[in-house]
Amino acid sequence: MPDWSYHPLFKPWLTKLSPGKSREFIYKSMGCISSIPGGRSFIELLGHLHPPNELSSIVDGVHYASSTGVSARLDPNGTGAKSFPSLGVSVIEVGPVSLANSNGKEPIMKPDREEIWFPLQEPMKTIEESRDQIKRFGGPAIVTMDGQMTGCEVLTIIKVLGDIVDSFSISLKQAYELNNTAIHTSESR
Repeated sequence: MPDWSYHPLFKPWLTKLSPGKSREFIYKSMGCISSIPGGRSFIELLGHLHPPNELSSIVDGVHYASSTGVSARLDPNGTGAKSFPSLGVSVIEVGPVSLANSNGKEPIMKPDREEIWFPLQEPMKTIEESRDQIKRFGGPAIVTMDGQMTGCEVLTIIKVLGDIVDSFSISLKQAYELNNTAIHTSESR
């Protein structure tokens, strides 16, 4: 939210809401403005937030308009994805993504592996939710995987989302499992 409008107009009553509710209100409002014809241009005009060309870069073939990104913790529901490009954001993080549908509060039982997962307090995103958020943003995205998944489960998500995701964030344990799987697969050929 541009500073000129936030402090005099919104701050006095948004501070009465919980941080999560006020954040969602701002993101939804910006999303509504972004959805109308000329809305993104209007946001850019008022906020002067289009990054200068000098800040753009290309890394591993991916174009970034700036070095500014938004963490999944700042937009856990993906509500702001559509308006972020108008605010100078170049990349978003989506996640944590999991194959298990979890509300983030209940433990997940894995009897076949004799495991109980205690997910993060934030809800996990499904593959479909992640795909929708990335498409709304329309720019580079990093997908963070649920650290409790196996390397094979991570590979499943990579195969499904790999066509629209620029990079994936996985745990060292998952990377080790994926590396071992690749080594064993090449040895058996």
